[in-house]
Amino acid sequence: MTEREKEFFVGAWAERLEEELPPEIKVERPSPKTLRTRGSGRFAGHSSSTAGFPSLPLPRRLLVQMFFEAELDGLQHQMSYATGAPWPDEGAKRRVRVGGGQVHLEFLDSSGRVLRALRPIPYE
Repeated sequence: MTEREKEFFVGAWAERLEEELPPEIKVERPSPKTLRTRGSGRFAGHSSSTAGFPSLPLPRRLLVQMFFEAELDGLQHQMSYATGAPWPDEGAKRRVRVGGGQVHLEFLDSSGRVLRALRPIPYE
């Protein structure tokens, strides 16, 4: 996976966070390789970077899936801590699907119903 591809996915993640997070939480992108979220109160912030992609000789699809699984875990943890309640709901599990030209980022309930879905990311 190239550095440019990693930068694309970090940038797409920054856009999804801007759409998902409440307005009092700011998304900063100091470089194409890095993004940070900053808030007040219980939202301590989070950072993501191209270094979050495992440096393993794996297929690109799997590297993208692993990166976004970790990012969704971080988002869920930060939002649950900030709100003081399970986010997006009690027992929600994250799911990353890569295929059909898109990366789908979702949270599911225990029956597999989508509780929250972020806007898909193009995947070529």
